[in-house]
Amino acid sequence: MEKRVLNQSPKPCGTLDLQCSPRHWVDVFQNGTKPDVRRVYQNADACVDKPGNFFFEEILEAFPNCKVILSVRKEDSWIESYVR
Repeated sequence: MEKRVLNQSPKPCGTLDLQCSPRHWVDVFQNGTKPDVRRVYQNADACVDKPGNFFFEEILEAFPNCKVILSVRKEDSWIESYVR
């Protein structure tokens, strides 16, 4: 069975299957629009990295039975590893 993983990373990770246009994320990040996480993640088996990590609370609200692993680390070390 094929798993659908939503990932905006340039590194391949399963199938990128976004259910909304990039304009949706522009509205969210630049204009403060609430993300439509139900529509975005409705067909996903997993979500990794951006933009899901910014909206874990909204994802939990929309999908109360989902499992979430949220890792927390110091901002400086995260930025350093992200740049690499």
